[in-house]
Amino acid sequence: MLAPAAGAKVRVGMLGTGHSHFYGKYKAMLDSPDYDIAGVVENNAAAKAAMQKDSRYAAVKWLEEEAMLHDPSIQLVVVECRVWEALPWGKKVIAAGKHLHLEKPCGNEWKPFKELVEEARRKHLLFQAGYLWRWHQGVMAAIDAAKKGWLGEVYMVRGTMNSDRGEDERAIEAKFKGGGLFELSGHVIDRMVELLGRPKTVKSWLRHDTSVKDKLADNNLAVFEFEHALGVVAQSAKMGGSGDHRSFEIIGTDGTILVHPEANP
Repeated sequence: MLAPAAGAKVRVGMLGTGHSHFYGKYKAMLDSPDYDIAGVVENNAAAKAAMQKDSRYAAVKWLEEEAMLHDPSIQLVVVECRVWEALPWGKKVIAAGKHLHLEKPCGNEWKPFKELVEEARRKHLLFQAGYLWRWHQGVMAAIDAAKKGWLGEVYMVRGTMNSDRGEDERAIEAKFKGGGLFELSGHVIDRMVELLGRPKTVKSWLRHDTSVKDKLADNNLAVFEFEHALGVVAQSAKMGGSGDHRSFEIIGTDGTILVHPEANP
């Protein structure tokens, strides 16, 4: 997130409430001495009405989208939306000259995503994606150890990002070919690529193996081939107790670090 000037708070607006991370982001900023939440925009009337009945949001000031984007006092906009909304909403924020925190996945099209990043750079605006493992203490420590050579030659990275997805989440993820792998495993892939660079080849096995009557790819595996290493990412979208089955493992010739379970130490 944006670091405030000494003694000042970052004034932030939240655009959209549809992502599962919304409450966590809202609560973290609400509890932080560094942020001042100016208000929340929710253009879906039914979703807004439901949240207005929720005691957790009793203190929320509800704003209109244009008012928030044109408020000069708001420095940062946190976008909590569905995948297909990410790029057009992110574009609005950057066009308004505000720093952007964009929930993941940041769309599913490379060219407009790249253009959004380049426009943010041109305007000297911060653009942060919602990949939580970039600040996960255990994962950060593991990558730091590997980069310092403590594990010797790294030849494999393995990760799991499982979840027990409900009907609504499955319906959203089923819109995309990668299914649960696309929605969830970016956390793992993001850190793996940071350590090993761009892969030479990627192979995936996208399967529907549960009895749920939908077309979601809910039992998935991807293998990434690097110059001197392999990356293996597995993902199940219907797993009880899934929070205890998320992991990140770096394997080298002189040692291995396994971050498991996911919870920050």
